[in-house]
Amino acid sequence: MKIFIDAGHNYSGHNTGAQGNNLREQDITFEVAKILSERLKWAGLQTKLSRETLQTNLGKDNAGSINARWQAANAWAADYFISIHVNAGGGTGAETFIADTKRSDLKFAEIVNDEYCQKMGLKNRGVKIDAQTAHKSLGVLRNTKMPAILIELAFIDSSLANPDVEILRNRKSEMAAAIADGLLKFLARLSPVQGMQGISNNANFATNNNAPNANNTLQINILGNIQEIPGYIENDTIWVQMRLFAEKLGFAVGFDGTPYVTTQNGENVYIQGNIVDLPVRQAGGVTWVQMRQFAEKLGFTVGWNGKFATVHKF
Repeated sequence: MKIFIDAGHNYSGHNTGAQGNNLREQDITFEVAKILSERLKWAGLQTKLSRETLQTNLGKDNAGSINARWQAANAWAADYFISIHVNAGGGTGAETFIADTKRSDLKFAEIVNDEYCQKMGLKNRGVKIDAQTAHKSLGVLRNTKMPAILIELAFIDSSLANPDVEILRNRKSEMAAAIADGLLKFLARLSPVQGMQGISNNANFATNNNAPNANNTLQINILGNIQEIPGYIENDTIWVQMRLFAEKLGFAVGFDGTPYVTTQNGENVYIQGNIVDLPVRQAGGVTWVQMRQFAEKLGFTVGWNGKFATVHKF
C-alpha cells in the first residue's frame, strides 16, 4: 500500500503558505507530513513525500509547484494521496476537501477528518468539495489518479482563545498520529480481513467458522513485525487467543503485577485490575477475544496495510 503525502506549499519564493501568530504554514505542513510518513511506515505502509526537506521548493511558479505534486503521486502510482495544509481567515477548526469530480473519495475524507477532529479536540467543519474554495478547483485533488484528500489542520490566524494556534505550534506529532489513525481506520473499514485468505495453516479454514481452533493461525503485523497468532475470522471480525496476543503486546496474562490482563470465571476480562466490557469466548480451556476491541482496550490501534491486519501504538 503506497501513500503519497503532500506537505503543502513551498519553503520560500512562489507558492508559500499562510502566516499568522509568528507561524508559517509551509513549516508546519512539512513537519506534520514528515512525522506522518514515519508513523505510516511503522504501520507497514510505503510512503513518499512531495517535499523531501523543509527547504524544498517545487516548480518554477505556483502552477508548476502544484503540478509537481500530483505528477509525482501519479508517477509513483500511489494508492492514496493526502495533502496537508493550514487554514487562514480567522476561523477555528479543521476541514477536509475532495475534488468535485471525485466524489467517491467522500468516505475516505469523512473518516480521516472525523478522527482528526475528535482526537485533536477541534471544531469539525466537515468535508467540502474543491468547487467551494476561492480557486474553484484544487489541482492536487482533481489531477491525481488515486483517491485524494486535502486536510486543513487548523487556522493559523485564529484567536488565541481558540485551540488552533496552540495545536499548530506544539502538537505536530499528535496531528500526524490523528491523521494516521484516520487513514488506518479507513483502510480497515475497506477490508478488515483482506490479506488473511490462504494464510491459515488449515487449507479449509472458513471465513465464517465460529469454532475456535488453535490449529487455525493468522499472520498479523504487530508493532512492525509479522507474527503468527492462533485466530479465526467470523463475519469480518478477527478473534484471537487472549493470552498469546496480549503477550505479543508486552502484557503478562493471569499473573499479579503491572501491567497485566486476567480473566475471572471465564467471563470477565480485567486489565490492570479494572473490568472491561469485552466480548469473550471460552473453548478448550482457552480465552478468545475480538482482536480490535481487545487491542484498543490495551491502548493500541488496529488497521490494515493492504496485506495484513496491523496493530500499532502511537
